[in-house]
Amino acid sequence: MSNAHDLQGDFTKSSLPSLLQYLGMIGATGELVLSIPPNDKAVLSLEKGKLIDAIYREHTGQLALFQVMQTQNGYFQFKAGIYDVKASIDSSLERLLLGAAAFEHARTQFQPNDVPSILPSSTSGNISLQAAQLRVVAMIDSQRSISQLASAVRGSIGDVTALISQLVESGLVAVKTSTVEGINPQFFEDLRPRLSSLVGPMAHIMMVDAAERLGFGLESLDKKLVRAFLTELHKEIPSNQMKQFVVLVEPLLRQYENQ
Repeated sequence: MSNAHDLQGDFTKSSLPSLLQYLGMIGATGELVLSIPPNDKAVLSLEKGKLIDAIYREHTGQLALFQVMQTQNGYFQFKAGIYDVKASIDSSLERLLLGAAAFEHARTQFQPNDVPSILPSSTSGNISLQAAQLRVVAMIDSQRSISQLASAVRGSIGDVTALISQLVESGLVAVKTSTVEGINPQFFEDLRPRLSSLVGPMAHIMMVDAAERLGFGLESLDKKLVRAFLTELHKEIPSNQMKQFVVLVEPLLRQYENQ
């Protein structure tokens, strides 16, 4: 256990699983606190190397862990010790990491404009749903798109998409898909150097994160979402550079929004 004391540093999406595996291997007990840019925090609790709880934003348990595993980068600190934690996870780390990979795949299965509906035949069966799934199901009316559902439950489009995918697999929900026309790739080539002039090498990561929060990869971003994409980027720009950001991207918005 002594190896876990004062364990801290930077993490990335690819290194976080290894960090959890290391803590499991040495039988660590304590809290792994993750600081996630720009100002989020997650807490993962371990007992004798077993992950027993995860808290991220308003979520707990496996869903919180799966969301954390999508984080691109951040800073971690392990605080060894015994904490008063109510266990919300009862699964091996190997199974959890497989679940996180499935959750990531589910986030890209449908598009924000797709419309889910409840299957009538599903109401007669006994289907056990988690709280997050129940909140989404309660808002499904065969009219709201996934992006509108995300707004209604105050969740990210990516996470709601993953929940919808799980509901489809359970046989409770069907999804009417829509056609997405991707944005001109030149948009990103024009945007990257402008953003880099403000935030440096973090520009590409910020662009990827902004697209994912809208439920897309950069290569498949719906051209109708150019303004929403730039709005997401704007949220992460330091306050003293926001005006400069607007000046730099306004010409791109005019050029590509209706292209």
